[in-house]
Amino acid sequence: MRPGSLTKQSKGSKGKYYQLSYTHANRGRTEYIRHEFAEKIQKQIKNYANFKKLVNEWVKLAIEHSKLNMELEKKAGQN
Repeated sequence: MRPGSLTKQSKGSKGKYYQLSYTHANRGRTEYIRHEFAEKIQKQIKNYANFKKLVNEWVKLAIEHSKLNMELEKKAGQN
């Protein structure tokens, strides 16, 4: 699992490579990836995106849960 985006680059007619760009710990980074690792890295990037999506949904639900609990406690205190 890793953040970033992978792009195919070329240097001249024969120099083809992949460039991985990402931010981690508030620092932008670039790595050069050999062709044989590109598919594996792309899967790791996809896994990271899915992970982030799930975490965001989890946090959203936790916030809703917290608000509902406060509302229930408020109503219980009024009785």
